[in-house]
Amino acid sequence: MEILLASLEDTRRLARKLATCILKQNAFAAILQQGDLGSGKTTLTSMLVPLLPGGEQAEVSSPSFTVMNIYPTRPETVHFDFYRTEGLGLDGTMEEYLYNTQHLCIAEWIDYLPEPLWPDNHLLIQWTVEDTARKLVLSSQGALGDQLLACLATC
Repeated sequence: MEILLASLEDTRRLARKLATCILKQNAFAAILQQGDLGSGKTTLTSMLVPLLPGGEQAEVSSPSFTVMNIYPTRPETVHFDFYRTEGLGLDGTMEEYLYNTQHLCIAEWIDYLPEPLWPDNHLLIQWTVEDTARKLVLSSQGALGDQLLACLATC
């Protein structure tokens, strides 16, 4: 599925759709994001998290140096940034969150994590910066990822 985001309002609309679809599920596909610096990965996350129950209390920021932020949402949201982990793999805490479908995991710079380590159930968002817009290509893997993508397509 392809989406063109021509404005911040378009990104807000996508965040609202994602929140609506996430809240319909009892288990959660990881949201994996690929894209250049400044393409919109953290912006989407910062618009999505406050829309989840408890998210209005979250201070969303890129976990570039901490690698992982946990937000007090329902479901609990774990925000990863794999940019600084290239070649390092995952530690036990990261694995615990990344593969647990009871948490919502949002991962930026997923291309820095070897693909065999990606969660089986995920929605992949590939960001490309165009002249005046952002082009997103969304694909899924696993039943939970497929459900999330199908919901976004009909929402």
